[in-house]
Amino acid sequence: MARAIGSVAAAFFFGSLIGYFLLSRFVGLIAQPVWVPTSPAVIGTLCGAVFAIFTACHQMRRLARQREIEALAGSSGWKYSPKGSDWVVDKIKQLTGYRGAWWLENELHMRIDDVGMTVGDLYHRTSGQETSQTTKRTAAHFQSEHFNFPHFTLQREGKLLTFVSDLIGVKDIDFSGAPDFSQAYHLSSDDPEATRQLFTKDCLDFFADDHGWEIRAERDQLLIARDNLIDPKDHLAFIEKAKSILALFLKSQEQQVKSAPDHPAPGSTIPPVATEPRGASTAKHPLTTGLKESRVQTEASGHEDQSWLARRIEANTADWTEIEHFLRSPPPREVPAAIRRQRAGTNGVLLIGFLGVVGMIVLVLFLLGVVQADKIGFWWAVVTGMILISITILISVLVHTRQKNIRILRTGRLHSAEIVEVRHTGWEVNSQPQFAVSYRYHAAGQTRMKHCKLYGAHGELAREVKESGEETPVLIDPESPDHCVLGIQLTNPFRVRL
Repeated sequence: MARAIGSVAAAFFFGSLIGYFLLSRFVGLIAQPVWVPTSPAVIGTLCGAVFAIFTACHQMRRLARQREIEALAGSSGWKYSPKGSDWVVDKIKQLTGYRGAWWLENELHMRIDDVGMTVGDLYHRTSGQETSQTTKRTAAHFQSEHFNFPHFTLQREGKLLTFVSDLIGVKDIDFSGAPDFSQAYHLSSDDPEATRQLFTKDCLDFFADDHGWEIRAERDQLLIARDNLIDPKDHLAFIEKAKSILALFLKSQEQQVKSAPDHPAPGSTIPPVATEPRGASTAKHPLTTGLKESRVQTEASGHEDQSWLARRIEANTADWTEIEHFLRSPPPREVPAAIRRQRAGTNGVLLIGFLGVVGMIVLVLFLLGVVQADKIGFWWAVVTGMILISITILISVLVHTRQKNIRILRTGRLHSAEIVEVRHTGWEVNSQPQFAVSYRYHAAGQTRMKHCKLYGAHGELAREVKESGEETPVLIDPESPDHCVLGIQLTNPFRVRL
């Protein structure tokens, strides 16, 4: 209530100030001493009052919602917090791919046996060059070490979603026996077969009769959400629905475990999440623990079914076997094309820079031949020369960096490194989250600490390696032990998620 009254007073005061002084007095005093009416002050005051009332109503609605949800928590035995926990928001960001800003309000938390359940108002803000948009959801987040869900995303079907999915090669998993479900929802997954087994007839029937759910899952987490903020009176009904959805998925998993050839005895729990990276070789070198394939969502059934973008990503991505074989090879190594492109880049930038220099030289010679030199102007010549020098320096730096990166790939010595810290900086580059990573290794008789920035799947993989406590491979330049590259950085950081 105090915030609402403060908003009214502040808006009323500033509205009067703007209307009376800035719109009338200030302009009148600067221009010439003329009679100044008081009507602008009245108009400004009214505008300020309207804005203040609108702000106050918004604040009062938020306060009323907080009080109702807090009362619900007190009567139901939930732990209430007006601001969401950072670790829950981080988990939700992982499930959603880190695009935009996420935050949680009116958090309810409870632990049911070994399952942690968090319910709250989930906000997502996406910003463009000129506009920003905030999406509101009511969400329930479940986490347990006994969950073992494949990574999948269930969303409402839409033309835009279908278009983007077809563009980047993400397949919509349809069920021929459940046309109502397939028409209402878009289901995508890294592991389509495991996801199909998870969505049993009971699950399909439930979602076919109840539209509008958004569900994301991966390993030990499950996120269930509906658009908009539901009324606090309907919170208990939403929570029960979310529990029912979780129960359906757990029942499906139990059926899968029991139908396996060597399933555990009845009454045993679902096995914990496997930490083995998908597609990893069974014979693993201890240093290569922590590397895994980039999670590009493409169907393995046929290369011709992939989109153009998916084929380009696959062409520039080294698979697990290729990376493992490369790291084990003694120096000097033969660098595969995919690894060379990933770490050293392509020749396209150098070619563009070279053509830019040639184009500038040709332009200068043409102008000197057509126009008299004294008419070109001294400063124009200076600017042109500066541009040529800048482009030449840029190309030289790119060539030096490229040669340095290729040298460490060819002749680098394989060592082990310990990842000490992985921290999300809050920044994004090309919709990929930025991580600050610190790691240490021993080389040339010294223990060295290095800091680097990783993006997207690189940063998430570094976090997984740190949490596992295992070491990760690092290539060290024999000529300069401070120059090194993590084996994680040889994978492709791009990961498609809808």
